[in-house]
Amino acid sequence: MALVKSMKNLIYGELLNVYGKMLTAKQLEAMEQYYNLDLSLAEIAEHLNITRQAVRATLLKAQKVLDNLEKNIGFLEYRKNN
Repeated sequence: MALVKSMKNLIYGELLNVYGKMLTAKQLEAMEQYYNLDLSLAEIAEHLNITRQAVRATLLKAQKVLDNLEKNIGFLEYRKNN
């Protein structure tokens, strides 16, 4: 389980580096705090002055945006193969 989370953190860290500017400011901040700073949902909620549920929803929406960008643009896949 820890390995799966580590891989997910690495993947979303890379996606943030490449496509982060395409997210809203709140999505970017939540993603950076969660994946780069390893803060909990409660800690992020406190920093952003929103509920933990709102943090989770923000993260899920941002992940979907990043996944769709990579699916359509494929920069990371291209970089991996070249």
